[in-house]
Amino acid sequence: MTNLLKQQKRIPKLRFPGFDGEWEEKRLGEVCNFFDNERIPLKSTDRQKRSGKYAYYGASGIIDYIDDYIFDGEYILLGEDGANIIDRSSKLAFLAKGKFWVNNHAHVLQAIGSSYFLAEYLESLRYEKYNTGTAQPKLNSDVVKKIKIVIPKKEEQQKIAEFLGSVDDWISNLRAQKEGLEKYKKGVMQKIFSEGKDWEEKRLGEIGDVIGGGTPETSKGQFWNGEMNWFTPTEIKKKYSGESLRKISTEGLRNSSAKILPVGALLLTTRATIGDVSIAMKESTTNQGFQSIVVNKKNSNEFMYYWILHNKKEFIKRANGSTFPEISGKEVKKIKGWFPTLKEQQKIAEFLISLDNLIESKQKQITLAEQWKKGLMQRLFV
Repeated sequence: MTNLLKQQKRIPKLRFPGFDGEWEEKRLGEVCNFFDNERIPLKSTDRQKRSGKYAYYGASGIIDYIDDYIFDGEYILLGEDGANIIDRSSKLAFLAKGKFWVNNHAHVLQAIGSSYFLAEYLESLRYEKYNTGTAQPKLNSDVVKKIKIVIPKKEEQQKIAEFLGSVDDWISNLRAQKEGLEKYKKGVMQKIFSEGKDWEEKRLGEIGDVIGGGTPETSKGQFWNGEMNWFTPTEIKKKYSGESLRKISTEGLRNSSAKILPVGALLLTTRATIGDVSIAMKESTTNQGFQSIVVNKKNSNEFMYYWILHNKKEFIKRANGSTFPEISGKEVKKIKGWFPTLKEQQKIAEFLISLDNLIESKQKQITLAEQWKKGLMQRLFV
């Protein structure tokens, strides 16, 4: 009941000492100036001719760099159109500082108070009720200017902005740590796979069985809703593939050229998208969109996972076709590489796995920090 009364009185649940009284309700057009009439869109072909150092912004952030700028200062950009207005897959409101260019897909605002505070406040809002689009979501300029917001005086805005800014610095530091680990891993892999002087040269066909397979008729329902994993190439994005979105039935297996793959098989995309790889954590089947490699006992499937990641270009350059480039199982078998003994493969894989675990741990910290900030903002804002 107390929290409800606070909200009715336009008082945040969490407040810094020294500030009291209600926040004031205003329309967005009253607390900032709009500069939409100064935006200039440029076609991608024109931007290619004007490559430079200045950021070129669209609805969700920087999309290019060109040779000139329109704005110079600190502004808030609010996405004007696109699915992100509804699904919020990325930031919709964000700060742009310095010299930059903006196309006609983001509103350009300059706060009368704290730009950071207002940007964070706008990012915390939901915009479904302000959508004026039909074919695609859109935030009309006149509607945006009438959005009601509740804000404190400039001094309290600044205090909140300083605090949230320190939280952002913490999250940025975590991201920098993760990027550092990723860069280190990339360098390590380059060194490992480029300097194996006493390793043995082999073809992939000697490393394991390369297996392809077809797909049953999608029109026949009895071929699906089974228990066996049937991955599509678009699902082969993570290191480990646990459960597929679609399951093939025993009847489906009998009516296709798909073959059963054991746990640990490498799933390698070889059609349209070339070179994405994953390790099957459960029994699964082949698919015409990729080739599978069942690594033999003389080699490590974990090592081979990293080897394929590092040598992705070797697969791409062997692909044929214009509309849908594809590399056959026969060609995959021919690809050569240098490989150490099983014992050394296992040691290398263990080291790279440890780096992946550190990177994953850092990503979890980032996710938790972002969730904590989001919960904090719900208490700091009215």
